[in-house]
Amino acid sequence: MTRFHEEYSLDNYDETKCLQHANVYEELTKEMKQDQIYKDFCIILFKSLAN
Repeated sequence: MTRFHEEYSLDNYDETKCLQHANVYEELTKEMKQDQIYKDFCIILFKSLAN
């Protein structure tokens, strides 16, 4: 686990909820959903929504 992932990891991280929120960015992320960059973006987005 990188420092980035430690900083942004969430105990209650839920990829399903994250993907629902990410639907706003569907056109951007269609080809990225298995990408690490996408997953990192998803974690940041979910964390910002949780605050």
